[in-house]
Parts: sequence; C-alpha cells; structure tokens
Amino acid sequence: MLEDRQIQTLMKQVAAGIIPAAQLLDVRTEPALDAEGKDALRITLVITDDAAQTLTGAQLGHLLLDVHDSLLKQGDERFPLISYATPTDSGEADDD
Repeated sequence: MLEDRQIQTLMKQVAAGIIPAAQLLDVRTEPALDAEGKDALRITLVITDDAAQTLTGAQLGHLLLDVHDSLLKQGDERFPLISYATPTDSGEADDD
C-alpha cells in the first residue's frame, strides 16, 4: 500500500497528460471504503476554475482508468474514488 506522498506524486505524474501542472493545485488523499466495504482510496484533485470549465467527461474517465492502472502497477490494489474541487469549493478562495 502506497503512502500519501507517493500517491500524490503518482497522481501528479498521471494527471500531467490531462491536466496541466499549473491547473492542478493540490492532491489530497485519505483512506475510504468502497460500496462493498473493501479498502479504497479517496483522492481529491484541487484544480483551477479554468480547468473545471474545460475538462471533458472523457478526459476525466481516462484519468480514472490511468490512476487505477498506475496504482495496481505499484502494488496498491485499492480502488481510487476520485473527486474534483476548485479553491472556491474547498474554501481556499481569496477573500480579497
């Protein structure tokens, strides 16, 4: 099972083909359970508002598959439950 730092690094590498580095602001991970009660991995990608407006469903679907495959290759069998947030969604927006 990979550590949080390893997962964050892996996510940034995998996402680089779909989400430009400047638009991927943060990667957050936490343990979770899937619908069957098996260990899973909740991953939240914090992306810019621009990225949220331009990413397509197909791109996000490919990202999920790529992340799942990459985790398996690293020996981590947990299913990734990926969500997306913007700084506004996650309460990090500038209040200026």
